[in-house]
Amino acid sequence: MKDIMINEQRETSLEDAVEVTQIGPSTFTSTIRWDWSGMIAAHGGVLVSLAFSAGKAFMNMQYSRRDQPDPIAAHIQVLFPVLIAPVTVVIKELNMGVRVSVIQVNIQQPHPKTGEVRTCVLGILTQGNLSGEKGICLPTQPTIPREHLPSRKDCEEVVFRDVYRKTAPVIFKNRIFQPKPDRRSGPDMREYWYCRTDGFGYSTISLGQVLDAFAGAPSVYFPGEEDVNLGVRYPTLSMTSEIKKDPNGAEWLFLRIRTHKIRNGRFDTEVYVVDEEGDLVAVSKHVSLINEKRGSPSLDMSKALKL
Repeated sequence: MKDIMINEQRETSLEDAVEVTQIGPSTFTSTIRWDWSGMIAAHGGVLVSLAFSAGKAFMNMQYSRRDQPDPIAAHIQVLFPVLIAPVTVVIKELNMGVRVSVIQVNIQQPHPKTGEVRTCVLGILTQGNLSGEKGICLPTQPTIPREHLPSRKDCEEVVFRDVYRKTAPVIFKNRIFQPKPDRRSGPDMREYWYCRTDGFGYSTISLGQVLDAFAGAPSVYFPGEEDVNLGVRYPTLSMTSEIKKDPNGAEWLFLRIRTHKIRNGRFDTEVYVVDEEGDLVAVSKHVSLINEKRGSPSLDMSKALKL
């Protein structure tokens, strides 16, 4: 993979960032890279891709005859932030089957103060083979009909302030295009076209990152970044995802992101990913918190409630 120099540091591709090295039958190591982080901790979507990568490596090395390299379903629970440092990934077999297998993925890191090793991310992956699946198929209504996909000619690129290259470099890993203001649905539903900044196409592994590659829903209510200025954060507690098909190197993916309720400092996020033909690639459901910085003034909700 190509390396790019940004801010005098070496930027890595996603594939390099989630690469794992086996050190035992079910144990791997990896390193959280600075450019796949937000502030001091790894971005949630990158941790999902890391779990996918470790699951694939484990199945290929320990159960190659089963030919189950792909995550077809995943539940990811974030317990603690994962710092920009080495991690250990431990795999536990839960149910090894002929058609699908279920494994537990533990992403571990020492406590920054005590040094005690703890599980920071817990994942339950259902492994299968997306290209070799066979079974009954029945027609359903398209999630997002092709004719409803906005033309990229009618979209404008989302531009992030350059200061974020140091504080949240991960947001620059995708180019993001959204419908022009008069064509948007409202703050509780967002639609974006995504393509990778490095020019590579999307894979099953990189879908993990895409499924969490957007700002928390409440941020849409503060276009002037009042929330960012007051240190408000929107950490993901858990993600449950299903991969419908391998994107097979697709250059473009379209995301529809819907939030149903923002209440008492907690909110949901529902994500649908389709390709340029409108074919469903993945679905995901998130649970997230709104964390306000201690000692900071409260957010002025008057502007947000007018949207």
